[in-house]
Amino acid sequence: MSVIYKFFDAAIRAVGAKHFYDMPEEEFLDFLRKTQHPRDLPENFYREFDTERSEFLGRPVFYIKPRGEKPDKTVFFLHGGGGLFAPTRLHYKMAANIVKRAGTELIFPLYPLAPASDARYSAQWAVKLYERSVPGRGEKNITVIGDSAGALLAARIISLTDSKPRGAVLISPVTGVDKQDDESREARRGDVILSERVIDIVGKYWGRGIPLDSPDINAEYIDYTGFPPVVLYYGTNEMFAPHMDALAANIRKSAPVEIHRGEGMCHDWAVSSAFPEGRRALIRICNFARGKN
Repeated sequence: MSVIYKFFDAAIRAVGAKHFYDMPEEEFLDFLRKTQHPRDLPENFYREFDTERSEFLGRPVFYIKPRGEKPDKTVFFLHGGGGLFAPTRLHYKMAANIVKRAGTELIFPLYPLAPASDARYSAQWAVKLYERSVPGRGEKNITVIGDSAGALLAARIISLTDSKPRGAVLISPVTGVDKQDDESREARRGDVILSERVIDIVGKYWGRGIPLDSPDINAEYIDYTGFPPVVLYYGTNEMFAPHMDALAANIRKSAPVEIHRGEGMCHDWAVSSAFPEGRRALIRICNFARGKN
């Protein structure tokens, strides 16, 4: 573990970021109403890339390419946030880094979020967008990448379409949320990013009426039959860590899976380029998207 990451971890613990989820429910919902529906990307995307904004079933979708180029590879990118939050600066930065370093086209949808939507509708929406994106690109030229809830959504849409992509990168996917054993409870208490209350909040709004052992809300129970190669990233200090072995075993029944386990690392560590571990993950992810791994 790098010194820079240790400083990051200490800072997150000092700030107490996970307590954000412990605010009163009405205050939390008010925050969502004010922040969860951006209509555009940061301005730097238009300065640095060929960026096209489109609409799909009422939601913005962005097509981002290296300026003046026609890439033969595409990344379909699904941001995390529990099905509740809009993309963060980390997601925008990762998206820009993929376009720069991998030289691919990147499709960046602002998919439907709770409480207006739920996980099943979000997946149906994303499947339709994905399948509309395949003609003219070719399924074997597309890599699907997602983090956290976006990783769950990435795996779910691949399971629901016959047009399988060439590969998938799942970063800290939501899994094991149905478990209430001691190891699960201890992992939730030790997570420096996500609060134990996250499962209740996400289950109530994005998982509205969906059992926690459903593949719509839990990556462990997805049917991975016919899946392309999968790259799985997670940290040992995140609440989903105790269930990643079961998830990997389920994937391995049907598809090759390459695991990058961040010892002592937090949830979504592979999304951030602020420390060396995240930068190395970005290089591997870009190589995978280009088909050069």
